[in-house]
Amino acid sequence: MSNNGASAKAMEVYHNIIKRERLSGLLWVVWAVLTLGGGIVWKVLFKSGIAEYQAAFEAAMVEGGRTWAQHAATINFISGALIFVGALALIMGIFRLAYAWDMKRDPVGIYSHYQMRLKGRIAFLILGFGGGTAIAVYDILTRKYVCENREALIEVVNAHLEKAEA
Repeated sequence: MSNNGASAKAMEVYHNIIKRERLSGLLWVVWAVLTLGGGIVWKVLFKSGIAEYQAAFEAAMVEGGRTWAQHAATINFISGALIFVGALALIMGIFRLAYAWDMKRDPVGIYSHYQMRLKGRIAFLILGFGGGTAIAVYDILTRKYVCENREALIEVVNAHLEKAEA
């Protein structure tokens, strides 16, 4: 037993989960900044040079090709999607970092938190746009690690509750 009542292995599992949660939060924030930045830059560059782009596009357009309105709609859709996914990733990253902090203060509910959060991770697996998908896979692997170490987490929670009662 360690000095807080839980075994060293249980405490190691607990600290690994906190580290994984913190890393995941940081990765989501970095991905959000890149995605948001890309969407905003793309939108700003497109809007600032719109006359030059339109002239070049019309000069290169061939019979039966896309119209300028279709091209502009595609650019706006893609940049809007990047901004939307980036905003969601930023929110997710902030929540993950906050949860890592909460988890460090109070381990009660860790297992149930991960047990119930599979749908959101699968949604980001689909919506992730590359890097977000990789982070979502990491999140699913972290969830698997938590589920595999349920007994260790119960031991940490019990030790925490005993310490709180004393």
